[in-house]
Amino acid sequence: MRAWIWIMCGCLLGLAWGGFPRALAAVSPAPPLCARGGSLQRAVLAALDAAGSGALDCATVTDPQLAALRALGQTQPVVITRAADLAGLAGLEALHLRFEGVAWPPDFLALTPRLRTLTLDTGRMADLPPDLLAPIPHLTQLTLKAYIVSDLPSDLLAPVPHLTQLTVEAHSISDLPPDFLAPVPHLAQLTVEGPVSLPPDFLAPVPHLAQLTMEGPVSL
Repeated sequence: MRAWIWIMCGCLLGLAWGGFPRALAAVSPAPPLCARGGSLQRAVLAALDAAGSGALDCATVTDPQLAALRALGQTQPVVITRAADLAGLAGLEALHLRFEGVAWPPDFLALTPRLRTLTLDTGRMADLPPDLLAPIPHLTQLTLKAYIVSDLPSDLLAPVPHLTQLTVEAHSISDLPPDFLAPVPHLAQLTVEGPVSLPPDFLAPVPHLAQLTMEGPVSL
């Protein structure tokens, strides 16, 4: 009876705090490194080797070693196909990621909440969910490589108000939303690549912009 009361209290507290389902996900066992993609395995082993941890193969990597990593994909992108591949990497602050799944998982970046620098290659995905960046509110640098994405959600940047550096490689995007930069008033550096047309007054919401780079047939 007492155990049942404690379980009920925990459930009520979790629901009241609004984070119970995510908390459960956080304590779920992470898949072994050897069960994840080869790209992630190589990136983790290279990072551990650079840090002097001495892990020889994926089977010898421990959970504390994963949790201690601060950056992945510094030389080439880490390719993943599911959100669970990032389990145990909550300490990451910088990540270069290429997603090769068939659909965006819910809370795609929820397992890396401390990210401050993200390079995201959208791979074969033709769209972006508006809440893609919601789990990483501390982000300050974003590079978005949108190869076949045709439209960006107008509120994509709303969850990351501290963003100061933004690069958009828009290979298939012809127009950016007029108010796309409104949520990031502290933006200081902006790079836009591709056949993109920027709306009138597109830069008005970013008065602190100090560096603007436009590559390719970009028009204002």
